[in-house]
Amino acid sequence: MTNPSLNLTRRSYGHPYSARSRMACALMAAAISWTGLAQAAETSDEFRRIDKPLEAADTSWVPRQLKKAPAFKSEKVRYSLWVLGDGRDSVMAIAWDESGGTGSGYDTLYADKNLNGDLTEEAEKFFCENYDKDKHAKRLREEYNLGAVKTADGSCTATFALKAGYKDDCIEYPFGISVASAKGHFDVGPLPGNLNLSWSNDLKTAPVYLLGGEAIPEINGKKPGTSLGTWSAGLTYDAWYTVKLYGGDAETHLRFISAKAGDSSPATLLRVKNAQGAVVEEIPFVGGCVCGGGYGQHLMIPSRVPPGEHEVVAHAKRSAILGGNADFIFPVTIENPAYGKPMVDPAYAALKAAHSSARIVTLRRAGPDLALSKTFPEEPLVPAVIGDTYLLQDCMPYADEGNDQRMIVGSMQGDGRKHTTSALLRFDLSALPKDAKILGAQMRITLLRTDQYAELKEGATLEAYAMRRTWIEARRGPVSTVPATNWQGPEMIYTGPQGKPTVVRWGKPGAEDTTLDRFPDPLGTAVAGPFPALLDPGANSKDAKAPREPWRMVAIDLTSAAQQWHAGALPNHGILLKLNGAGAVYLCASEFPDYPFRPTLVVAYEGGEPIAAPAAPEENLVLARKLAGERRVPLAVEFYGKRCGACKQADRTTFADEGVKKVLREKYQFVRLDIQDYAQLAQDLDVAATPALVVLDAGKSGPAAKQKLIEGETILNKDALLSALNAGK
Repeated sequence: MTNPSLNLTRRSYGHPYSARSRMACALMAAAISWTGLAQAAETSDEFRRIDKPLEAADTSWVPRQLKKAPAFKSEKVRYSLWVLGDGRDSVMAIAWDESGGTGSGYDTLYADKNLNGDLTEEAEKFFCENYDKDKHAKRLREEYNLGAVKTADGSCTATFALKAGYKDDCIEYPFGISVASAKGHFDVGPLPGNLNLSWSNDLKTAPVYLLGGEAIPEINGKKPGTSLGTWSAGLTYDAWYTVKLYGGDAETHLRFISAKAGDSSPATLLRVKNAQGAVVEEIPFVGGCVCGGGYGQHLMIPSRVPPGEHEVVAHAKRSAILGGNADFIFPVTIENPAYGKPMVDPAYAALKAAHSSARIVTLRRAGPDLALSKTFPEEPLVPAVIGDTYLLQDCMPYADEGNDQRMIVGSMQGDGRKHTTSALLRFDLSALPKDAKILGAQMRITLLRTDQYAELKEGATLEAYAMRRTWIEARRGPVSTVPATNWQGPEMIYTGPQGKPTVVRWGKPGAEDTTLDRFPDPLGTAVAGPFPALLDPGANSKDAKAPREPWRMVAIDLTSAAQQWHAGALPNHGILLKLNGAGAVYLCASEFPDYPFRPTLVVAYEGGEPIAAPAAPEENLVLARKLAGERRVPLAVEFYGKRCGACKQADRTTFADEGVKKVLREKYQFVRLDIQDYAQLAQDLDVAATPALVVLDAGKSGPAAKQKLIEGETILNKDALLSALNAGK
């Protein structure tokens, strides 16, 4: 399934041509592997700051003369130079010629495979093969097979497969370059769009392509150090990457397949500064949609970001061959005229008007700073565990697994078909005193304006239905656990070598069975359409540039359900949220970066003070034990310390390994605990140092629950940890 929240408008940001680049371009793709190198070198954890365009690599040392040249037929032979290693004996010259010399098309390639400067050797002359008429584009196709190319010291072996469109000389998907060495590895290719290689008719000015050097991310077609312009709080912005490997000048570049620099795609951060220029927060972008070779992430600028000058950071973890770890800086100006002004909470306002003398509490997943998490300064916010995910029609076996920042509700087009979407939400009421008398409860959700699914017509309403059966949102953290809820059922468990899922199904897809899945009558409704409304009432509704609502908060009455959930008269399986009407709309999820926009349950009650905030979901031992019991699997508890270097190393390596994550999510219920907060439990379980992993029987308590203790070097070695996890008691 393509995640709906990531299904953004696709953009390909081209690279401007120099005069030399415009002379010609050719389709080229190569697979390159370095032999005799068993392991990639580790890079430093330090990230150097790069806040201005980097200078092109020095290629003045590259030889620009051939010892011997063939008798070319064309008067305009095309040359390029490829540097496979670090020395003069690692340079391969390529010449592209016309066998007829008529200007009708380049069909002969000379490649200096043995890197000796002699292009007259028979084994280095290649004619295009596989001539076929492209019935759709009506053009000839070319293919050259060069075979292996080795550096003199044998450290690099390259296998080139060159292909081109005969008439328009355009580089095309899916061919690319793969490079690996003791310093690391990377992939290069034509995506996004077509990769235009530069050529010159003179070897002395031929472009030089370096297979190694700085891997530089450009965002929205702009180089590091270049401003991304002015962004407004409350609107969503895309950061689309093209990661480039520059050669002799800024025009001779190679692009990374999937926009990857080394082993991972760049993380994107909004680095927020105060009036004095000090960094006060780093807010991550989300997404990571690799589409057409591009890498897109997005962020709605939170209301708490002050107006002024800030930075978008491409946090790139690169191997040494690509320049090492670096933060690439892109200045950005934030406009936020509403900064510091409290928002209007319709749920709180309704309850305050109806129950002026009652105690009111708002339950929401909060951020690390409680003050920044509030909708208004006096809001009686209590952090709570919120479960939410969305259901997308016909997209089994995939599932959101509750990790997205946005959910979508309504009817949308995709793959030429109309898909129905709905959302599941569940609020933990354990913060309320047991003897509390609930007088009223209102759920507040926030609608988002986006380029897609944002036009709700007049009369569109959101309806909330109480759920009859449990569903399990996958937990967040280093290990995403299953089962996960999707359109077909409340649980999905991956089994078998191909990861084929076993699904516990709903009575009807989409939880629509009113006798098994949900109750038939809505608990409450809220008017949602038309949305977004024009902010300027005098504007033309057909004017695409007319100012519109960036977001809207709506409230739904859940009093009857909240009363029954708290009293134990109805199991708290949460609600199903549906749209009644045309269109679809994004809703903020509990992970949304603007804390006041997250789903909130506002409760008016009579009784004492609310109980202390529950732990975050990924570190909630009570919830993890409950889920382990439901799944009938052991509980795997990782004890860590916030200042523990080995713990951070384990999170970066062992717990990030796909094999380890697979075992933990399929065979265990995983939870992480700060040893300082759980010192007594750690002592009871004989945990003396971090990191440590304790396997517990979820049905037992105290020391008797311990089945296994894994610590020390075992945790830092993924193979040893896998062996321990797969072994019995």
